[in-house]
Amino acid sequence: MNRRTIVIEGPLAFRMRRLDAALRSESGIQIMTLPQVAARLAGGFVRPPRSEDLDPAIRKALEAGGFGDLENIRGLPGMTRSVAWTLTRVWNADVALADRARDSPRLRDLATIETRTRQPLPGCADAPRPARCGPGSIGSCAGSSGRG
Repeated sequence: MNRRTIVIEGPLAFRMRRLDAALRSESGIQIMTLPQVAARLAGGFVRPPRSEDLDPAIRKALEAGGFGDLENIRGLPGMTRSVAWTLTRVWNADVALADRARDSPRLRDLATIETRTRQPLPGCADAPRPARCGPGSIGSCAGSSGRG
């Protein structure tokens, strides 16, 4: 049997390509997103955090309080989902929140939430670090990940 891997971008494209493969009765096909490919290349030991990893960690980070701009809205319904969406977008955009924390109170709050969220994640579910914060990088973001 021939096997092939198709790399797509985004959850909608992932679902559409899976549907297309099912409608065409394709077999031996593996459809992956870019984060899944990165996890596979890392040996399968590291994967992007899933919702079931992030949501409890974000909820705990929000419950701790001590925010400036987000303090009044941290308990609103949907806040956990909104923060998870925001952090995912920030990580996908390769932004170091710790470097931007001084720019505004909201970014400072998001950097605090990010730091608190990274701590309880399982070892296999590691939130991405900005590429410029890799080993040997120079700058203030080198130690901003909260994980070693």
